[in-house]
Amino acid sequence: QLSLVHMDNEAYHKVYGDHVPKWSTMRKHECMEFLHSKGIKLESEYSAVVLKVLVKDWILANEKFECVRLAEEQGHKVLFTPPYHSDLQPIELTWAWIRGKFGTQHSVGTTLA
Repeated sequence: QLSLVHMDNEAYHKVYGDHVPKWSTMRKHECMEFLHSKGIKLESEYSAVVLKVLVKDWILANEKFECVRLAEEQGHKVLFTPPYHSDLQPIELTWAWIRGKFGTQHSVGTTLA
């Protein structure tokens, strides 16, 4: 059965697979080769910084995060919640419920020992 996977916006969820180059560590000639392999024509001699921006923009527009790619291969869909909205995080609602249950069962003088 197909599923809808609900994930928060933590950086460790938003990583690319090994097939996607890390644009921050690419050298100028690697950026140029990558862009040429994707059919992007470079009109003039760009600096390494500009080439890295072009590579980054291409990756962000055309590649999927690894968790999304793997889920979609199996026919599932991944949704990311908006950043800084803990009220939309299921785990936060669970922790709030646990804290509430714990708080109602114990008084100020109660210890865990």
